[in-house]
Amino acid sequence: MPIELTDGQPGAAKEEGAGDDLAEVRARLMGLQLRQLAHRQRLILLVEGWEASGKRAFLRQVLGSLDPCSAQCICLDPSAIGSEDRHWLAKYWNALPGAGHSRLFYKSWYRSLVDERVLRGMSDENWTRGCDEINEFEAQQRDHDTIIVKLFFHCSAPTLERRMKKRLADPWQRQLTADGEIEARDRRNDYVSAWNAVFEDTDTRWAPWKLVDAEDHDIAVRAAAAHLVDVLDKALPDAPPAEQGEDHEVIDFPGKALR
Repeated sequence: MPIELTDGQPGAAKEEGAGDDLAEVRARLMGLQLRQLAHRQRLILLVEGWEASGKRAFLRQVLGSLDPCSAQCICLDPSAIGSEDRHWLAKYWNALPGAGHSRLFYKSWYRSLVDERVLRGMSDENWTRGCDEINEFEAQQRDHDTIIVKLFFHCSAPTLERRMKKRLADPWQRQLTADGEIEARDRRNDYVSAWNAVFEDTDTRWAPWKLVDAEDHDIAVRAAAAHLVDVLDKALPDAPPAEQGEDHEVIDFPGKALR
């Protein structure tokens, strides 16, 4: 059953407790990256959600736990579908991870699709086509040894309004907020409807969505990090390649093959 954005009872995660210790989760993430590198599997992490919902805070914790030589955060502004000569997903193709590497997308291909629906009245036919293209694109990545984690940081309308006012009142913090995020706040109901349609059409078994309760920043970051760790732990082999009986070959610098 796909997830759905509501303003029903935000803060449930806070009531349930703080969850896993962040330092422990980060330590586990470091070990999991070694497993990922050893088995040459790719990671695509999509971080979506409302502005000021904790996305950047989460990414800082994740990036601070990973080897920077094999992890990169991708920040691409959404563009109108059909505004470029190439396919609308092409700029994301160029940012896909290599073997053993991770790409963390702060906003993603879903933004272009949602903006088309809310701002430019995308037809149902084109919407269905866009979702199909995304599902096929993500299935191709999954078939190419890629782990896909999709997160949406969700908070209630009053919490969003309070955080946005605080950010926009700060001359330094306001630089972090794009015009599109202000419009998303002002047209929240339209964006909620569009995102719910996204979840319904793209919540697949190979790339499921995870809703993160972001009423509390710290709890949201810990919950999202713990989810990422759980997904990686289940997806990655827990033994080194050589111990699994693979034909493992190491090449030293002079070029001598060692087995």
